Amino acid sequence: MVSLARDLQSCHLNVISNANPEEMEKLYFLIRFKNDSDACDVLLCAADRKDPLAAAYIGRLYQMGCQLLRKDQDKAVAYANIAMPWLQSEADKGNQYAQFHLGDCYLDGRGVERDEERAARYFELGANQGHSSTQNSLGTTLFTNKPCLFKN
Repeated sequence: MVSLARDLQSCHLNVISNANPEEMEKLYFLIRFKNDSDACDVLLCAADRKDPLAAAYIGRLYQMGCQLLRKDQDKAVAYANIAMPWLQSEADKGNQYAQFHLGDCYLDGRGVERDEERAARYFELGANQGHSSTQNSLGTTLFTNKPCLFKN
């Protein structure tokens, strides 16, 4: 049993150290829509090891709640706080994954003060790069909040 646990941990560390943003996003979708417990273990392990993108995804999952990670605002904020310095820096450099997560944090008030206008601006930046989740979030934000968030 201990050997199996070590093998699983080693596998997780290998996946984490070689992960790129697209792979992290796939893990997120496997957790959210397929209830994949292995994907959840890997992403949680990465987040607990302070990987900022993994922490952003785990924070989002705790914010929304899912079958594997029940809604927990305190945990959502804690993981958002791990991710926040990286998200801010990378979003300003044009990283579409960071723009998506930072917009999401501003929209929910997770780790930052709630600011719908700022959320929409970050969603627009990521959407303009073709990031589909960001495009969806931008449309939803504009439709459900205030269509006049953009003042050109």
